[in-house]
Amino acid sequence: RPEQVADLVARHPEIGKARVTVTRAEERDVMAVQVESAETSDAFIAAVAERVQATLKLRGAVSVVAPGALPNDGKVIEDARSYD
Repeated sequence: RPEQVADLVARHPEIGKARVTVTRAEERDVMAVQVESAETSDAFIAAVAERVQATLKLRGAVSVVAPGALPNDGKVIEDARSYD
């Protein structure tokens, strides 16, 4: 839910924006979380990944992108699943 993503961002002041993308691979849903931040240390990424699991109740790959890299379209969750 978008409120969960907002909570994730609120708990890490280093994060400007976040976007969760859900895709499908091998008949499973796969979640990827992109966060905009100047902080790129392994410790930061690990802390965000922990918070993702605690807040969203799911595991997902976390990647850091440069500030301003995420689309400014108001979406925080993108469902990109394909069932083909």
